[in-house]
Amino acid sequence: MDPNTRRQTFAVASYNADARTFDGKVASNDLIDRGSHFEEIDWADADVSRAAQGVMPLLDNHNGATLKAKLGNVLSLSKVQGGLLGKFELAETDEARAVAPEIASGRARALSVGYTVASWEHVGDRDGKPVLRGVKPVVFEVSVVSVPADKSCTVRGIYPRDHLEEETIRMPDPTPTPTNAPPPAPPAKPMEATRAFELLERATLLGQRSIAEREIRAGKSEDEVMNAMWAGARVHASAEGERLRSIGAPSSHLRQRGAADTYDNPEFAKGAAEDALVARLTNTKPAERALRFMNVKLTDYDDVLADMRGERRASRATANEQLSIRMMTTSDLPILTKNAGARSFRYFMQAMEGGSSAIVAPMTVANFREHTEVQASTFPALKNVGEGGELEYGYIDESGEKIAVESFGRMVMVSFQALVNDDLGGLQASIRATAIAAANLKASTIMSSLGATMSDGQGLFHATHGNLAGAGAAPGETTLSAGRVALRTQKAIGGEAILGNSPALILCGPALETTVEKLIATINPTATSDVNVFGGRLRMAIEPRISGNEWYLFADPAFYPCVKFATLAGFESPVFEEDREFNRLGMSWRVHWHIGAAPVDYRGCWKNPGA
Repeated sequence: MDPNTRRQTFAVASYNADARTFDGKVASNDLIDRGSHFEEIDWADADVSRAAQGVMPLLDNHNGATLKAKLGNVLSLSKVQGGLLGKFELAETDEARAVAPEIASGRARALSVGYTVASWEHVGDRDGKPVLRGVKPVVFEVSVVSVPADKSCTVRGIYPRDHLEEETIRMPDPTPTPTNAPPPAPPAKPMEATRAFELLERATLLGQRSIAEREIRAGKSEDEVMNAMWAGARVHASAEGERLRSIGAPSSHLRQRGAADTYDNPEFAKGAAEDALVARLTNTKPAERALRFMNVKLTDYDDVLADMRGERRASRATANEQLSIRMMTTSDLPILTKNAGARSFRYFMQAMEGGSSAIVAPMTVANFREHTEVQASTFPALKNVGEGGELEYGYIDESGEKIAVESFGRMVMVSFQALVNDDLGGLQASIRATAIAAANLKASTIMSSLGATMSDGQGLFHATHGNLAGAGAAPGETTLSAGRVALRTQKAIGGEAILGNSPALILCGPALETTVEKLIATINPTATSDVNVFGGRLRMAIEPRISGNEWYLFADPAFYPCVKFATLAGFESPVFEEDREFNRLGMSWRVHWHIGAAPVDYRGCWKNPGA
């Protein structure tokens, strides 16, 4: 059932085609089975003032997100013994006209009331489930719906009540007195302190600790405590669903069980658990929804998520036995560790990524064949055309560089012993080490391409290319100026047009990091001689894998790429996959990536060997 709605069927004799009006019962005091609990509403206390104010809509299936779903208005709602009766008027819209024949013929016979309550009270139990009573209901809309759940509320003719088709669920007599009453059951055995503490921990995760404490103090059994916790969690979800409805969330979102961002929504709960695992693996601040899972042991994730879904886990296996079982099954734990591991891997890799990644332009290739990356000259120079003259054809020169991708991969395993001994510590260390290896692979692939031979038989940086300093020197105003001049005066393929590239990046190793930081810092000079002409004009890219004093200038790779980093289509980032084997304890992952890098043009970069 939908949270905070009640559906009814109706007879149709009251439908007035001329006035487009009909009467109907929209709510009853009957007990409604919500699956996990029974719900009871006393509509005599309901606030129905919106109908009298003319602001209560008649909707199509509780859809308050669009005007097209408004079928008309609720003209009045009156309180009668046993529920609420209403009078409705259909609007003069295409949508309402389409529904009118269905109502007139009796094919559309279900009504549903949308309401909120101030709070819920646990007033008893029925068939092993709690009975919750809504306090101070407020009706805000009525809907024509497809499937009835409570047939006692109807669009009706002016009939006595006994003419209506009903399916009523009644509360039993609260004080039955059977002739031969059995002896009272013995009092429940007090719950063990350890188990009570575990239940309180789970109740805290569900946001129902106060309910659990109350039930435990009352001497209730474990099952009774858990049932009360689930009922409270569902009431919270119901209220959250109403909050979403009040802000215009689509009805399709509200009608689906667990569609709201609450912990009884399995997808939301698993996402929150995954966020918590990522935060713990990466030592970062958790998202708000993840806070409930931050102190949950790895072995307990499955049980906590099952509790939030309203499932019971009868197993009393030890934590270590649970971990062993769930690593080999289709439980939530392997999926959580895989997804959280992949996200943590990407986080660590991004943190470890060197400055060489900043100088390349990305590209994808469809297969492992060698690909030619074509570089074209600029458009030929425009020539004067006299009056009545003809335009002459120009030619665009081309050159091509080869690039291909190769496959790289490795497996890593965290032993069962490490998981038991260290919870997440061993997992974190393995993922971080794998990310460092992937970052090193990318950096070494890019740096190797800087020394590759191009199609003209020369290296990327060569005197004949005009992009290699004649003598090594540290970065400074003079050497940076020389590099900038070299870049700006490079000519396009064909040797005619000047490209005019400007340096955007300076790449160097850790040995020159401080020097470069000072060189490109933005300062407020007090004299002309103090002006830093390169302040704010260059971005610094530090590559820890450069061990010497060489340094490089690069044009913006998005504008004029000199090196391209290729990945196989569909594998733009490393693939982090879980591997489970029945004959091996522990958790295993494999990482594979299909990449390559190559120089494609020397005209947008410059190298100084350093001193």
